[in-house]
Amino acid sequence: MAAFFSISIGLFVAIFSLVMIRREVMKASFFKHVKLNDGDTDAIINQLRAIEITVDEMNQSFYDIASDLEGKFSMHEKEIEIIDQKINDINLLTKDLSKMLNYQGKEIATFKKPNNREVDKKVEEKSIVKEEPDIKNEIMRLKALGMDDQQIARQLNKGIREINMIMNFIK
Repeated sequence: MAAFFSISIGLFVAIFSLVMIRREVMKASFFKHVKLNDGDTDAIINQLRAIEITVDEMNQSFYDIASDLEGKFSMHEKEIEIIDQKINDINLLTKDLSKMLNYQGKEIATFKKPNNREVDKKVEEKSIVKEEPDIKNEIMRLKALGMDDQQIARQLNKGIREINMIMNFIK
């Protein structure tokens, strides 16, 4: 798109320059047949020089615009290359992930269904073991209630050193 835009601007400037040059050549050829006084020829020469300077300025503007567009085009080209590389990386990761999921799916399919008796035994074993409440949370709760270390130790049936050590980890 940028290349089309820069080419279009270039063609426009070139065509406009040719039209302006043609117009000036037509004027010059017209004045060639007309007899002019010496003062008039100096004015025409000055006018032609001014036109020549204007055409040079237009050409310079064209080159500036073209180089600016080329710079933007190359910058966008680099961005597109970076995006393409990231898309390729994502595609590779997606393929790897797909392979991993496919492999895990095969592993899951090979697992045997557990025996109901084995599951019942494990549930019974877990229910026999009583879970002790989280001592850190309990210490923090009792500390928030305003108890000191000795009171907390008595409340939890723990030693004062053990309570101090746990509190040091909490801090």
